[in-house]
Amino acid sequence: MEIIKPCPFCDCHDRRVGVRKMGKAGYKVICGRCGSSGPYARIADFSNKMDAQEEAKRAWNRRGER
Repeated sequence: MEIIKPCPFCDCHDRRVGVRKMGKAGYKVICGRCGSSGPYARIADFSNKMDAQEEAKRAWNRRGER
């Protein structure tokens, strides 16, 4: 299970994995302070919902890497 890193913009530790239900269902990580969000992971692109959630977390964690 992927641990979600702090927000790369405001260093907030209040992050959530959000679900988008309009259109294509999927997940993205959203910062609770500044509202920034990571890339969207569509459930249809993965074998199950958990894989999509984990990819959303991995994508968020890659944002601050150089």
